[in-house]
Amino acid sequence: MPPDILVHHDGSVSLVLLQTEVAWQWATEHVQLDEAQWLGEALVVEPRSLGPLLEGMQADGLTVRIDGG
Repeated sequence: MPPDILVHHDGSVSLVLLQTEVAWQWATEHVQLDEAQWLGEALVVEPRSLGPLLEGMQADGLTVRIDGG
């Protein structure tokens, strides 16, 4: 089964791909999507914000896979 969230480190930012409907629902409740920065379908996240974001996702039961970059 694929993860709900796929994270790809890309230099000074991380790209967070919301892979499932559950992930999108979580994001609509916890992230200001209209003010977020996007690269294609990936949410662009600075390193200082990534840890708290992923901790919140995992605390709510979402599965996360982190790929190196």
